Amino acid sequence: NDTVTRTIHYLYDNGNTAQPDKTQTVSFNETGTKDDVTGKITWSNDDAQTVNSVITPSITGYTPDKDKVEEQAFKFGDKDVEVTVTYHANAQIAKITYIDDTTKKNLDSQAAIGKFGQTITFATAPAAEIENYKKKGYVFVSNNWDNQTYQAVDSNNVFEVHFKHGTTPVDPEHPG
Repeated sequence: NDTVTRTIHYLYDNGNTAQPDKTQTVSFNETGTKDDVTGKITWSNDDAQTVNSVITPSITGYTPDKDKVEEQAFKFGDKDVEVTVTYHANAQIAKITYIDDTTKKNLDSQAAIGKFGQTITFATAPAAEIENYKKKGYVFVSNNWDNQTYQAVDSNNVFEVHFKHGTTPVDPEHPG
């Protein structure tokens, strides 16, 4: 008797498990004939057996290095086989735009490039940009930025920070 196993490991490029292993097994049972005069045994070799190809499971935000693991034939006595499919995080793009709601114009925008699941980092941190605009007389209104990580769809990596013009009352006591 002999059993041959093919194990497919699914790992992220950092070595962590991405999906549970897939195991495929084939079993052989050979029979033989013993020559009673010589004592020699002649084995009847089982035919090769094939394990099916396996389509690689998809994981949002990642690209595997193999779309599938091809079918494979085994014979009695073959060694067990291990195959590793490695998932690499997809490259993503993020954009943040600073908007003047008073004039309805964009003040500035920045883009950042990174990998799915990583923290988005812009050249100038949004908190610092907001403070810079406040120093220029803008009043912060709102934003949808909160130190996000890259999402699988780039349109989910688009952020806006809204400002309006600050005002100061001008009167005889505050002549401007």
